[in-house]
Amino acid sequence: MILVFIFILFYSLSRYYDLSDYGLSSGFRYWQLITYNFIHLTFMHMFFNSIGYLIYKPVIAEYYGRKAPIIVIPISVILSSAIFCSGKPTFGASTIIFSMIGMYLSKIWQDGHSKRQKYTIMLLIMLIMQSIFGYNVINWKIHISALAISFILSRLCTTFTMISRSKISWKKTEKDTK
Repeated sequence: MILVFIFILFYSLSRYYDLSDYGLSSGFRYWQLITYNFIHLTFMHMFFNSIGYLIYKPVIAEYYGRKAPIIVIPISVILSSAIFCSGKPTFGASTIIFSMIGMYLSKIWQDGHSKRQKYTIMLLIMLIMQSIFGYNVINWKIHISALAISFILSRLCTTFTMISRSKISWKKTEKDTK
């Protein structure tokens, strides 16, 4: 909810002040790798990013707890913007939402739900089609890379968590046998 408030605050400020310096643009500055997520050019852009955040936040928190999203989302947002800043002005929190979608896809893919896998494939096809035939003003490389990076990082977090849990349980069983 705090993030949605920040979106609204920055959108409101942008009506009175020029905040374009905080978006990704050709005059690149290091802080833009983070601040571009909070600048929205239109109300609808802010509205749909806020809705996406509110939809995925409880699901991600249920699957991963509070720690993994705090690690995965900023890393995927910063990496995707650093790698795919194409010189196009880039604004909005879509990479946060796509990072959350990547985490969600990682979890449902791991759980082996066949229906969910079908939805995953449909979602990925839709994203690829939009990136190929979509609007030219949207930097789709950042969106798709945020999804892919968060998917991979989520799989790594899940794998390392499972390994650490198995080591802990192995130590407990060894202690119990003595």
